[in-house]
Amino acid sequence: MSDTGTVTGKAEGTRGKTARPSLWLTVLSLTAIVLLIALGIWQVERRAWKLALIDRVEQRVHAPAEPIPAPASWPAVTAANDEYRHVRLAGRFLHDRETLVQAVTEEGPGYWVLTPLQRDNGTQVLINRGFVPSERRDASTRQSGNPDGKVEITGLLRMTEPKGGFLRNNVPQHNRWYSRDVAAIAAARSLTHAAPFFVDADAGSQTAGGPIGGLTVIRFPNNHLIYALTWFSLAFMLAGKLFVTFGGGLFRRTRFVHEPEGGPDAPPAGRDQMLKRSSNRPDDGRTQTLAGSAVTLQSQADARGELIGAAPTDDETNRKNMALLIQLRWTAVVGQIVTIGGVHFWLGIPLPLERMGAVIGALVLLNVSSLIWVRHRAAISSNELLVALMLDVAALTAQLYLSGGATNPFTRCSCFR
Repeated sequence: MSDTGTVTGKAEGTRGKTARPSLWLTVLSLTAIVLLIALGIWQVERRAWKLALIDRVEQRVHAPAEPIPAPASWPAVTAANDEYRHVRLAGRFLHDRETLVQAVTEEGPGYWVLTPLQRDNGTQVLINRGFVPSERRDASTRQSGNPDGKVEITGLLRMTEPKGGFLRNNVPQHNRWYSRDVAAIAAARSLTHAAPFFVDADAGSQTAGGPIGGLTVIRFPNNHLIYALTWFSLAFMLAGKLFVTFGGGLFRRTRFVHEPEGGPDAPPAGRDQMLKRSSNRPDDGRTQTLAGSAVTLQSQADARGELIGAAPTDDETNRKNMALLIQLRWTAVVGQIVTIGGVHFWLGIPLPLERMGAVIGALVLLNVSSLIWVRHRAAISSNELLVALMLDVAALTAQLYLSGGATNPFTRCSCFR
C-alpha cells in the first residue's frame, strides 16, 4: 500500500469511530423530549386554571355573607362551586360533642375545636370555632368561652377532609383526629342530620376565653410557570445533547499532515512527488533543508498514524462533559441541602425529609461512583454520558414531586433553572 493510501485509510478509520447512541437510547431520548414538552404545556394550562380559581375564591371570600345552602341542595355542594363561600347561620352549640383535630397554625401547634351547631330545622353543621394550644385542650379550661344560648356564626364554607392528614389516618375509636372528616366525626358524635361540609368561623364569631377564630389560610401555590420553564429547559437540554451527538461532526474539518495542492478533494501527494518537487527548485541550502524537514515530518506521521491539527476526539469531549456534569451535580447537592433545610426549619414548611434526603444520598453515591468510574475508564461514550444526564433528570423530577404542595423550594434554587 502506498504512503498516500496509508494516511487516507487512517483518516477514514478515525472518522468512522465517531460514537453514536444506540437506537433504543435515541428513541428513549426522543420520547423523553416529547414527554417533557407535554409536561411544560400541561403546566401552562394548569397556571391558567389556577389563576381563574384564585380569582373566584377572592370574590367569594369578600362577598357579603349569605345563608348556607338548604339541606335539599347539600348533595350538589362542591368544592369548585361553593368552597370558601362567605356564609352565615344560627343555632346552639352542642359543646359536649366537640372534636379536637390536630393543627399547626401561625399560633403554633395545637388543635382545631369543631363543635356541632344545632339548628332550628333539626340539622347540625360542624363549626370550626378556631384554634386552641395544647395546654387548653381540656374543655374545662375553656368553659367561660362556651356560649350556652343561641348564637349567630359567620365564616367560610369548607369541604370535608376525609381519611386523615399526611401519612396519618384518623382513629375515631381512640379519638385521634388529623383532618376535619365531617362524615367520620358526625358518625362518632351521633349526628344524624349533619351537613356534608363545615364552616370556619371568622374572628367576629370569637368569644372571650374561647378558641381563636379567623385563622383560615387561603393560599393557593402558583408555581406552574416555574414548573413549565423547568420542563421546557430539560427538553431543550436533551435536544441539545442529541444535536451535538448527531450533528457536531458536521462542523468539524480534519486537516492532515500534508494537504495536496488543489484543495482537500485533490489526491494527496506522496513522498516521491514531494522529493521531485523539491529537486526542481533552485538548489540552495534553504530549499534542501525545507524539503528534508517535510519528508521527515511525513515519515514520522506515517509511522505513528497521527493527524496534525485534528479536532478533539469524542472521548476527550465526553470526558470534559462528564467532569462538568460531576461538578454541577456537587453544586446541586449543596443547593438542595441548603434549600430543604431553610424551607423546613426556617420557614416552618413541613417536607418529607427522609425521602428527599434519600434522593440526595443517591446523588452523592452516583457522583462518587462517577468519579471512580471516570478514573478507571479507558473511554467514555456518548451513550454513557446521556445515561448520566438522564439520571440527573430523574433525580430532579423526584425532588419536584416530593416538594410539591404549598411551597416548592426547588423553584427558588437557581441551579435547577
